[in-house]
Amino acid sequence: MASLVVTEAQGAIISQTTLLGFLAESARTNLCLRSQEFDNATWTKNNTTVTAMAAVAPNGYQTADRLVEAALLLTHNVEQSITKAASALAYTFTVFLKSGEKTKARLYVDDGAGNGCHADVNMGAGTIGAAAGDGTAFTVLLSDITSEINCWYRAELMFKTNTATTLRFRVAILDASDQEVYLGVITDGIYVWQAQIEQREYSTSIIPTTSATVTRNLDRLTFPIKNINSQAGGLYYESRASLGKASTSGAGVFGYSLNMNTGWVAQFGGVNGPEIRSQDGTSLSAFTSGSSFKTQRKVGFAWGFLYRIFMKDGLISARAAFDGLLFALSETQIIVGSDGATAIDGEICNVIIWPRAIQLSYLKGLTSR
Repeated sequence: MASLVVTEAQGAIISQTTLLGFLAESARTNLCLRSQEFDNATWTKNNTTVTAMAAVAPNGYQTADRLVEAALLLTHNVEQSITKAASALAYTFTVFLKSGEKTKARLYVDDGAGNGCHADVNMGAGTIGAAAGDGTAFTVLLSDITSEINCWYRAELMFKTNTATTLRFRVAILDASDQEVYLGVITDGIYVWQAQIEQREYSTSIIPTTSATVTRNLDRLTFPIKNINSQAGGLYYESRASLGKASTSGAGVFGYSLNMNTGWVAQFGGVNGPEIRSQDGTSLSAFTSGSSFKTQRKVGFAWGFLYRIFMKDGLISARAAFDGLLFALSETQIIVGSDGATAIDGEICNVIIWPRAIQLSYLKGLTSR
């Protein structure tokens, strides 16, 4: 390289699917120990053996384990317990699953005494059943499944506990008839990887653990407001918002200063999902995030001339008068993410900001689903 000009570059081309862009998430702790080591003694094996590092995991490394059932007419599972506060708390339990000889599994959580909930996963079909209560049931929130690379699936179970101080979580193999108690075959099993327990109504990206819990720091971008044209410009972002909470307000997508009440141009604004706000905090528009709590939304916002225009899914959702100045003169920075005090119960990614006026036809194309 000479004079800051690249004359030669070596190495493989990076796939577009690998270029994921910025992902904003809140700080979160994985309370599950040995999250990728199901063979470890931290996991109790019930009529099940574990073969460590038996398959390639979704991260491309051979770190996934294989659960193999015993030849007994019993349950076949692995489980772990943690101690919690004596109050009703919301959690999300996630684990990556892949078919072996068996194609079905159950995510199960309880208070150690049979009071809890579960959701059944069909890895062959890539589906998860509705969460159901067990005993004096936990409050069931949601179940969800996400398709991953090489026939892996990330299954999720969101719930609210009772006031017991124990939380037990389990991955069980099911037979073809969705039964948890059946006569096992010693050559049959499934593959598992990366279990996660988070005290929140939304799962985040993976947080590997070993002998202790691990907390990931919050993700946030800040940059000078001088790089933004306050008179005319555009914004695009993609987001997934949780509908498991009563409110998600305060988590910013695109904001200025650290004023959470009046300073956000775009934010998660409650159970309806993302919305656009004007400088004085007035809501211009909000829209529901759909039936799935992780439905991706593509959102566009353009300002300039006479209007501020909010677009989602290829359609204009709101139009409001524009006074010619998007930001207050006293503001100094743009923020993408959380202020640290308020969690983002969802994901923010692929943020684009244009320092000039943008054609609505172009924004419509970007936001079309």
